[in-house]
Amino acid sequence: MRLEQQKRKKESKVLKAFKRLMFMILLLLFILVSSLFGFGVGMFIEQKNYVESIGKIEIPEATFFYAVNDDPATGTNVVLAKIYKENRTNVKLKDVPQNLQNAVIAIEDKRFYEHNGVDLRGIARAMVQNFKTSSYSQGASTISMQLARNVKLNAKKTLSRKIQEVIIAAQIEQTMSKEEILEAYLNSIYLGSGAFGVETAAQVYYGKHVSEVNLAEAALIAGLPKAPSTYDPHKHYDAAIKRRNVVLQAMYEEGFISKGDYDKARNQKTKIKPKSKGNAINKYPHITNTILEELKKRFDEEQIYSGGLRVYTTIDTRIQDAADKAVRSRMGAAHRRNPGLECALIGMDPSTGYILAMCGSIDPNSEFNRCTQAKRQPGSVFKPVVYYTAMEKLGWGPETTISNAPFSQGSWHPKNFDGHYGGTPSMRVAIYNSINLPAIRAGQRAGMENVCAMAKRLGIDSELPPYLSTCIGAGNIKLVEMLQVFNVTANEGRIFTPTVIKRVYDTSKSNCLVDNTKRTGKRVISARLANTMDSLLRGVVTSGTGRPVSYVANARGKTGTNGKTDVSFAGYVPDGLSAMVWIGNDHFKNIPYSYSGGGTCGPIWVGFIRAATPYFQEDRKKEKEQKEKEQKALKQAQREKELEKRSEEQEPKEEMGQVVNNTETENTTQDDDEGFDVDARDKREPTPDAYVDDSDDDDLIYVDVCPASNKLPNPNCPSSVLKKFKMDKAPDTVCDIH
Repeated sequence: MRLEQQKRKKESKVLKAFKRLMFMILLLLFILVSSLFGFGVGMFIEQKNYVESIGKIEIPEATFFYAVNDDPATGTNVVLAKIYKENRTNVKLKDVPQNLQNAVIAIEDKRFYEHNGVDLRGIARAMVQNFKTSSYSQGASTISMQLARNVKLNAKKTLSRKIQEVIIAAQIEQTMSKEEILEAYLNSIYLGSGAFGVETAAQVYYGKHVSEVNLAEAALIAGLPKAPSTYDPHKHYDAAIKRRNVVLQAMYEEGFISKGDYDKARNQKTKIKPKSKGNAINKYPHITNTILEELKKRFDEEQIYSGGLRVYTTIDTRIQDAADKAVRSRMGAAHRRNPGLECALIGMDPSTGYILAMCGSIDPNSEFNRCTQAKRQPGSVFKPVVYYTAMEKLGWGPETTISNAPFSQGSWHPKNFDGHYGGTPSMRVAIYNSINLPAIRAGQRAGMENVCAMAKRLGIDSELPPYLSTCIGAGNIKLVEMLQVFNVTANEGRIFTPTVIKRVYDTSKSNCLVDNTKRTGKRVISARLANTMDSLLRGVVTSGTGRPVSYVANARGKTGTNGKTDVSFAGYVPDGLSAMVWIGNDHFKNIPYSYSGGGTCGPIWVGFIRAATPYFQEDRKKEKEQKEKEQKALKQAQREKELEKRSEEQEPKEEMGQVVNNTETENTTQDDDEGFDVDARDKREPTPDAYVDDSDDDDLIYVDVCPASNKLPNPNCPSSVLKKFKMDKAPDTVCDIH
């Protein structure tokens, strides 16, 4: 009996333990199933919300920068640069050849038009094939699943990613048509050699638009998604051709092409365009970087590099090439002799603020743009700011006389460049001959705080010290800022913020996001003062230190020399271009003593203005015609709208024959010009230029020399003359006769 009881107790304990074990197993199974269910539901809801939030999938696209002028080969705007995180240009499905569409479907997803995102039959077929071969060679991802992976997921092969892929693919099929899915896929896939999407692949491999590819070329592209690096025709041409033939076989088996088409394409030799080094479309890196900096003020990085912006710039490549040539042809040899020697040139349209050209270095590979990044002391080029201040604050005019006696302030003893002192030259003579001491006294009388404030008004944003040395150009200023002073003068007192962008559109080119073509500028000084300064700057060219630029008709400008380290020239032509040229050393070492603003920078300025002006005039005419066309279209639309409005009125008002003056009244006042003849600059043109250009030699400069010794004049020389010299033959020693 006792043994039986013990046996029962033992069985009872075992049974209880078994029940507990079963309970634990069931509990664990319940928790596991619940977790999996919850994970699946949560993932499904997350992915469902994602797809519903995006609607149609947006494929990232490269941004293009366009020049003003047209490419003769295409008849469309020259492409300055193409920037991107992924090199992609999206196209509509209608622009993709049917052969390419069929090739992709035949090799990637034969039942694309039959399944709903997940091909169960294809999955079963792949599983059987992989079991037979003991490998994972056969895939089962549909085009929709690949699209889901391309636009949202990473390529890491995990169970969770595969589940996400299936869910997103199913959702994509519910929200997009088959045509939209195929279009998005063709634009999103990576196809080797840095090319994303079929349009870019066609450009990279064949140098043509995707709409122009033939059957064999289409089949090669369609074969790339499986293994872009393995089948990249730039690296593995034979492998790419073999894969192409596999695609052609699949197209034939699916009935997309005939046996004759298959044989012809299979035997065709597909020519591949050589691979470009780096970003092939970026000939003008200084321009590109300046455009990017301006875009960053309005758009975030994602919009700039992936938003497919279409940026129409102010740059004409022919004018840009003229700037590069003017700098590099004249200074190239000097730069090779002295690698630290540098030169920069910036050209603008004063009437719009458009930057037309920038050559930021003699070295085309230099990444440092000395037009917008370097701050240098402009020397006497700054003096117009001082005299503007004196004219406005003190009421001075061109004939106001100023002492040229020696000047000292503490330990500072400024000097005139020619070493001559004494007398009371007029403001006109002082600026013509770039005399330092009158400019210093003008700044002292007008007040340096006022001079610095005037500089700010005229477009110089760099902080300037309120010291008298600033009057003769001791402040550090960017070239683009300094040229603004001359732009204001040329534009009769109005200023425009410099820009390299005319308009920015979205990918469709139908929605304008930025428009800089309708800016009116801001008046910062009176037209009377601007015209007075215009006459003074004209005299600098005809009778002063700017004589070497008198080869350009009606040129105005100012020379500048900062000790032994910088020389420059800034100027403009009325109703034409403005430009500034600077020469110096990046390490602030001395430049050749014979270099001067007029004699060395002047010829570079002349070369640029002469070469660029015909293109500038052509562009201005084209822009004027475009504006007239737009205005005409606008008036026509307004007229039609008015007629439509009148037709809706039951009793239209009778016209009384009164003339209504619709002329805009904005800016019809004379500001503070006080009756100044604004056409005076056209009436006061001097006699034809005194100099005749009798040489096309790019290596010439102009130097003032003593006629007796043919060397640089010293203060005792009774006179000096301006002579031409080869750059490496120019005198660099001072006269030893007087």
